[in-house]
Amino acid sequence: MQDLTRSPAWPAARIAFVAALSLFIITIVVGILNGLDIYEPDHDTLITHVHAGTLGWITLAVSATALLMFTRDDDPSAGRRTGTLAWAMTAAIALYVAAFFVGDRIFDDRIQRPIAGTILFIVVIWFGVWLFMENRKADHSSVARLGLLLAWISLFVGAILGVLLGLYTSNGEIPGLDEDTAARVAEGHPPAMVIGFLILAAMAITEWLLRDHTPQAESRIGAAQMWILFAAGMLANIGFVSGLEEELLGPANLLMIVGVVIMVVR
Repeated sequence: MQDLTRSPAWPAARIAFVAALSLFIITIVVGILNGLDIYEPDHDTLITHVHAGTLGWITLAVSATALLMFTRDDDPSAGRRTGTLAWAMTAAIALYVAAFFVGDRIFDDRIQRPIAGTILFIVVIWFGVWLFMENRKADHSSVARLGLLLAWISLFVGAILGVLLGLYTSNGEIPGLDEDTAARVAEGHPPAMVIGFLILAAMAITEWLLRDHTPQAESRIGAAQMWILFAAGMLANIGFVSGLEEELLGPANLLMIVGVVIMVVR
C-alpha cells in the first residue's frame, strides 16, 4: 500500500476524516450515556445519534477514503477539486445532523429535515459524478472502485428515500403517493443505507486495503462479488418499498451471504 499522505487528495481526505471523528464523538457520547442510564435523550436526540452515525461519521469516512482511492497521483489540480468536495460533504452532513437535533424548536413540522436532506442529496450526486468521471480517466477500473461506485449508487437511492421519509414525517404524507405506499417508502430508507450502502462500502474499502488496485479483468470473481452484494441491497430496497418483504428478503439475505463467503475465500 502506498503512502496515502503523499496523495494530492490527502489534505481533503483529512478534512473529512477529522469531521467524521468529531461526529463519532457525538454519537458515542450519547450512546454511552444512554446505555449507562446516566442520561435519557429525547426522541430528536436519539434520531440525531443515529444520523450522526450512518450519515455522519461513516459516510464522511467513506467519502474521505473515496477521495484517496479515486484521485490520480499525477493530477495537479486534484487538491483543489477534492478539497471543495470534502468541505461540501462535511457541511451538508453537519447541516443534516443539526436539522435532526433541532427537532421542532424552529418549525413545528420539522420541515428543515427534508430541506437539509435535499441539500445533502445534491452533494451526494455531485460527489458521485466526480467518482464516475475519475474512474473513467483511470487505466482500468479496479474491483475496489467498482464496489465503491455501486455503494454510492445505493447511497443515492437511500438519499432519495431519506428525503421522502423527511417529507412523510413532516406532513404525514408524500405528495402523489397514497398513505400505504408512502409508509412503505419510509420503511425502505434504513435498509437502503445499511444493506445497500454500508456493507458494500465496507467490502470495497477492505478490497482496496488488502488487494490495492486489482483490475476487474484480472478478478472476475471479485467483480461478481461486488455485483452480488449490490443486487442484495437492491432486492431489499424493492422488497420494502413494494411490500414484498417476505418474498424478496430471503433471496437478498442469501445473496449477502454468498457475497461475504466469496470475499472470505478470496
